[in-house]
Amino acid sequence: MRTFTTNAVIAILILTTSCSTKPNTNRAWFDPEETWNVVIPVSIGDSISAKMFFDTGCQYGYLMLDSTFCAETNLLASIKESGIRTPYYLSAFAAHNPAYTRSAREYKNPIILNIGSNNVWYKPFRILDSRRDFAIKVDGMAGFPKNDTTRVWELNFSHNYLEIHPATDFKMPENCYVLPLIEGPRPNLPHVRFPIKITSSNGDTITIHETYLVDTGLTQDMVLTPNSKAFAFFDKLDDALLVTTAAGYRSRYIVGAEVFDNTTIDSLRIYTDQFAEVLIRAGTKGILGLNFLKRFNLFFDFKNKLLGFQPTGKPFERAVNPNVTRFYYSASFTKDQRYIVTMVADIVENPLKEAGLLVGDEITGWDGVSLKELLAGYRAEEKEKRTVHVLDIIRNGEAMQLTWQSIDDGWAGD
Repeated sequence: MRTFTTNAVIAILILTTSCSTKPNTNRAWFDPEETWNVVIPVSIGDSISAKMFFDTGCQYGYLMLDSTFCAETNLLASIKESGIRTPYYLSAFAAHNPAYTRSAREYKNPIILNIGSNNVWYKPFRILDSRRDFAIKVDGMAGFPKNDTTRVWELNFSHNYLEIHPATDFKMPENCYVLPLIEGPRPNLPHVRFPIKITSSNGDTITIHETYLVDTGLTQDMVLTPNSKAFAFFDKLDDALLVTTAAGYRSRYIVGAEVFDNTTIDSLRIYTDQFAEVLIRAGTKGILGLNFLKRFNLFFDFKNKLLGFQPTGKPFERAVNPNVTRFYYSASFTKDQRYIVTMVADIVENPLKEAGLLVGDEITGWDGVSLKELLAGYRAEEKEKRTVHVLDIIRNGEAMQLTWQSIDDGWAGD
């Protein structure tokens, strides 16, 4: 495929926009208020409107609907089956952790989503408390349906819309870099493989050439697991920032990168994750998240098993996930459901370490909220904003409170 200069791409986009005078009803426009997720408007049937979180890494092609949304719209009135109770996990990085395990109901009936002017069938679908569990004010979550060989899905980050094209006679734009979609360790999900040349902050270089899951549900640019040969390269660097995950922490590195015939990416953020046991066991080596993907317009052609990357031709705007926080400690549950500290980060300016938190302490509450309430899905937004926090613990049978102050240096999650 030909490579176009940035000016040429901008000219093409301006020409395309100026020639289009009628609104394209086949496009589902991204919700501008959801800046760190891809959220689109859809309809179910003729009368039910919904906001759907669109996640290309959505588990096995399921459609997931919020339980409150289903109750408010009486969506299940025409469905006779009662559904099968099934567990699901808030994060693939922490599957089987009781703190991140919830219950859903799975239904075998098909649900048809109207996306733009397209009717898209999903079967089966699940109902769960997604507004609570994923901290996103949407009505559900959808990805690509299984075995979809009749459509090409375009995620356009130049103008922020999703458009579905017929696969018949579809041609990739000429200024695309086209990669084959390949089988990866997670079935029914899009994977690609290509080299990325990395230059670290100290000038060391490495070329990463792995199979990556393409996942718009992950805000971060790129995550590597220990299955990647490049993991050891980053492990030797000393400029990591640690961020909390469901299973432990990730180490973040800001690097320079070259992809797709010397296309330069400044300040690419690569995260290494040694705690993602489920992905590690599955053989996952790397994941491309939203902050990598939104630098391009994406064309998923499942009929021909191709994925096109077209430069957006506009300045990159980083999506910031406000739920990502610095890592200070980790904890896990015992068989009797006690939440025990397993690690305290030995880093400069760890306020919990300075407050005296130790490995082996049992955590019973946080800022006046009991552990039981937190596990039941206590909403973070119900808590008042504060910089001074109180952690309730038990140490050697004695109840204690540790007070610590969060660091405010302008850093926000990404």
